[in-house]
Amino acid sequence: SIGDLAAVALQRARLLQAERHQRELLELEHERLKATLASMGDGVLVLDDSHKVLACNRIASELLELNESRMSEDLVLKLSRAPDRGEAELIFNDRYLKILSTPLLVRGEAKGAVLVLRDETASRELELMKSEFLSMISHELKTPITTIGAFLELLQSRGFKENRRRYFLSICEQECKRLNTLIDQLLSLTKLEAGAFVLDLGEHDFSSLVRETLAVYSETSETHKFLLVEPLPRNRVEGDRNLLVQVLGNLLSNAIKYSPKGGSIKVTIEETQSSLILSVADQGVGIEAEKLDFVFEKFYRVDNSLARETGGTGLGLANVKHIALAHGGRVWAESKLGHGSTFFFELPKKAGEKSDV
Repeated sequence: SIGDLAAVALQRARLLQAERHQRELLELEHERLKATLASMGDGVLVLDDSHKVLACNRIASELLELNESRMSEDLVLKLSRAPDRGEAELIFNDRYLKILSTPLLVRGEAKGAVLVLRDETASRELELMKSEFLSMISHELKTPITTIGAFLELLQSRGFKENRRRYFLSICEQECKRLNTLIDQLLSLTKLEAGAFVLDLGEHDFSSLVRETLAVYSETSETHKFLLVEPLPRNRVEGDRNLLVQVLGNLLSNAIKYSPKGGSIKVTIEETQSSLILSVADQGVGIEAEKLDFVFEKFYRVDNSLARETGGTGLGLANVKHIALAHGGRVWAESKLGHGSTFFFELPKKAGEKSDV
């Protein structure tokens, strides 16, 4: 009897140990599953037949704004329209979500669904921007080409006096320069973004570059008064002269374009311990606060009537940003709608330069 009892006790101990081991394995497997779901770049949502949430990772919870794994009736209705197996799209809180759905199989029977959620909002917006850019670039290219073609056809078909011929040819020349500028902007932006642009570095007096560039642009507009705030820092910078002049030109032409009624354009160079900060302030239409973060993005143009009238591709300020980054600097903008805008370009001083600040 004692031997039987000992055998039973030993068997129970073995069963208990096996059960504990099995529980540990299940807990380990559960932790692995949680870690896998948490580390996934997409949202994962597991639903039962009644669309109750059985499991979801952090990304799915954030995308769908789940509160304690509960879904609104509207969201349940939208998710129920997803096919049992395949792809679907869901627009939720202004986000474009792509849903990959597969059945949840339990012993060979479908007992729910496993949904993989992918946020494609950024790619959709990029596609929209590309589409708008192609439309815009087609218009920008077509306009000067149409103008050139029309005047050349006139010159060939009719006889004009010499002064008239020269006038027509000057218009053709201006349109050719416009085309060349557009192509140069596209090529520069492509190279800068790809990191394939080789900087032709040299030491330059930044204040002199600003003064020289400002003198050129002062002659292009009779309705704007350009003011260069004195005194100017004497510090030198290390950079690509042509690209730095391009930055200055883009900022000045932007100030002219978006202040069509004229006014003052104030250019200031401030000095910090390690950098020089150029600011170009206009008295134009201004930019809404929520749009300031986007003005340096490629293809982006502020959506107003003035932007549509002045044309452009939205590449100038994007080039400014990438040139600044290539030189170890940065750009930003401040504005108040109806009261003008100020664009800032910060550039590190040449290594070893001392500051009087």
